[in-house]
Amino acid sequence: MKRSVCLTVGMAGLAIAGAGLFAALSDDSPVTTAGVELVSFESLLVPQSPAPRDEWWLKAGEGSGQIGSGAARVPTALAAVSVSGPIRPIVGPGGWLIGNGLNAPEDCSGSECNGGNGGLLFGNGGNGAQGGSGGNAGLFGGNGGNGSNAVIAGQAGGNGGNAGLFGDGGKGGNGAAGGNGLSATAAGATGDAGQNGGAGGRGGNGGLLIGNGGAGGNGAIGGVGGNGAKGADRDTATAPGTEGETGGTGGAGGAGGNGGAAGAGGSSGLFSGTAGTAGTQGNGNAGGKGAAGGRGGNGADGAARPTPTDPGAKGAEGMAGGGGGDGGVGGSGGAGGTGAVNGAAGANGDGGAGGNGGAGGDGGNGATGGTMANGKGDVGGDGGRAGIGGARGLGGDPGTGGTPGTGVAGGDGTAGAEGDGGDGGNGGAAAGNSVYGGDGGVGGYSETGNGGRGGDGGDTDPDFVSPNFAGKGGKGGGSGSGQGGEGGTGGRAFGYGADSGDGGAGGDSRSGDGGRGGDGGDSDGSYGSGGSGGSGGTSQTGNGGRGGDGGNGKGYSEDAYGGWGGDGGRSESGIGGRGGDGGDATGDSESRGGRGGTGGSTATGTPGKGGDGGTPGGSDGPDGGVSP
Repeated sequence: MKRSVCLTVGMAGLAIAGAGLFAALSDDSPVTTAGVELVSFESLLVPQSPAPRDEWWLKAGEGSGQIGSGAARVPTALAAVSVSGPIRPIVGPGGWLIGNGLNAPEDCSGSECNGGNGGLLFGNGGNGAQGGSGGNAGLFGGNGGNGSNAVIAGQAGGNGGNAGLFGDGGKGGNGAAGGNGLSATAAGATGDAGQNGGAGGRGGNGGLLIGNGGAGGNGAIGGVGGNGAKGADRDTATAPGTEGETGGTGGAGGAGGNGGAAGAGGSSGLFSGTAGTAGTQGNGNAGGKGAAGGRGGNGADGAARPTPTDPGAKGAEGMAGGGGGDGGVGGSGGAGGTGAVNGAAGANGDGGAGGNGGAGGDGGNGATGGTMANGKGDVGGDGGRAGIGGARGLGGDPGTGGTPGTGVAGGDGTAGAEGDGGDGGNGGAAAGNSVYGGDGGVGGYSETGNGGRGGDGGDTDPDFVSPNFAGKGGKGGGSGSGQGGEGGTGGRAFGYGADSGDGGAGGDSRSGDGGRGGDGGDSDGSYGSGGSGGSGGTSQTGNGGRGGDGGNGKGYSEDAYGGWGGDGGRSESGIGGRGGDGGDATGDSESRGGRGGTGGSTATGTPGKGGDGGTPGGSDGPDGGVSP
């Protein structure tokens, strides 16, 4: 009862003061400047017992806001009133005694975005803008202003304004969605986390005596986490035969932003009214995607072996290629943000691809056969077998952190190719009274590379005029899936009855093309003949090799004969090799060119064409046939 009496007295006193001030505003006569002081109403408003809650007019911080952004032109009657800050009108829009608080302008910044407070006695609070809070209502009547929805990523909504003794609290504004995290750019880096959503603004309290509380604002959704960056790819190893490096790990995805908290509803009046409902909590957003692991480095190629120094020695086997590096592990997906609905975890990154194995080194070349005084030249050394290719790199594992991420393992690299077989060594030349040149060495074998070339036959001594025989060319090296090696060229013979060496046969291949036959050696002497061309290499599924050409015979004023062309290589299902051309002859009228080689036969493919005969008088070779 005591509190009710005090409030009644206070209201009456305030009404009298308001009436006097209104009369002063209505007086058009000049007013002399006098030391006028505003009457403090604070002593009339303090309750006789402790207040049940902190209302805005009992707070020093909020109570001082009655004169704020709602300032207007100063009336003449109050020009001499001494107050701090901009002067508001007494009554009307923005009036400090009676009047509604002004709404914040849309182009506001900072504290200007808060709505103006209502008049001290009566008036609604102004609405906030750009995330600002609503203004408080007048003491004896008026509703609190509404808080504004947030406009900047992750910003909280503005609070609703409080009512005085009678009236409803303002609504809280909604928070703004959190910004998305940036995706990483540096190799293997983690994506940025998404920004948390802005919280909803608190609803304003209803009137102390009678009034409804304002509804709280809704919290906003969090931002999406940024994606991780791909793991670093590795370079090919440099040292011969060494293994490639493992690819870099992919970057993890950034965590999703959490949902903004719900704004609390305002309280209701003591005697009548309903408390404001709380806003809803924002949803968490998805985590960023984990990135793929980097590609493993390629293994280095094996080094070729040097040619041995001992005459006729066999070449060494090539160095094995280095294994490919394993692919990098995929990055883990980012965790989803928490909220009313939790965000999904980001997808796991894929594992990186494995590196390729290095190619095997080429087999070493066979050494040239030694030259023997008054004896036959040595046979050239055989070429070394090709080095084995390096093992393939294994694909990287997918990321494991994010669920339900679905990263996959990276693909395996390819095994390194086998090197080429080494070339056969050349046959040694005849010297002194020797009548035989050495034969060329056989080319080295390679399973996946190319066969080595056969060595050339050794020549006879040009100063030795007795009948002599040059060395034969070596056979080309075979191959499993590569091309067969070319046969070596026959040695050249000099002098009376010089018989040049035949070309070596081309190397055979299972699925590649057969090697070309070597050319026969030329003859330079009376009654000499050029060597026959070597036959082309055979193949099962590829094409047969071409036959080598016959060597040319040069008899000066005597007879000379061109060598026959080599036969084309057979192919089971491909094209048979073309026959080699016969060699030409230069000498007396009895000289004769060599016959062309026969085309390669086939079982189910196309037969090869025969070679052309040499001049003069050499016959063309027949085309190949079809035979099982």
